[in-house]
Amino acid sequence: DAVRRRGHQFGCYYSLLDWSHADYPDPQRYVDEFMRPQIRELVERFEPALLWGDGHWGHPGGHWRADAIVDETRAYAAAHGFETVFNDRFFASDPDFVTFEYDVPASAPDRPWEVCRGLGSSFCVNRNETIDDFLSTAEIVAMLVETVAQGGNFPLYIGPNADGTITADKARPHHRTGRGITAPTAAVT
Repeated sequence: DAVRRRGHQFGCYYSLLDWSHADYPDPQRYVDEFMRPQIRELVERFEPALLWGDGHWGHPGGHWRADAIVDETRAYAAAHGFETVFNDRFFASDPDFVTFEYDVPASAPDRPWEVCRGLGSSFCVNRNETIDDFLSTAEIVAMLVETVAQGGNFPLYIGPNADGTITADKARPHHRTGRGITAPTAAVT
């Protein structure tokens, strides 16, 4: 509710990978009886505009029932008046966009895409990282420009602390980047 009150789109991240679950990665006991109901609950409770999958390593889309998840979610969304888009990390047949990690691709794909990365080498809080591990303002701007010039989006992740706060050393490069971009940013989505 807070995200929507601010006029932003709300999305959910879902990790298909769960090494701590006793039945992982069994297609029946883990995928059908645990994972799919969890995703259904996220969709029904939060009506996300985005389902961003991750942790799909080692198994194709059929194992994850990816096409069924996408079809069921889109049908539910249509029946309840909202839209949901999916990245390619569920391994469904027809993802809405392609996700690259850390490196801008040599050539842009023929569909919507993004290159995502953490400010440092992690997407979350990594107590071993120091400010020297973070991208500089110049590196952030260069990666943003390279990505947008090829038609992509550039999500740059900051790992907040458990209480939701973002440390000054992580916020500083973002603030400096925002102040350093003075040209119109209409192409940036």
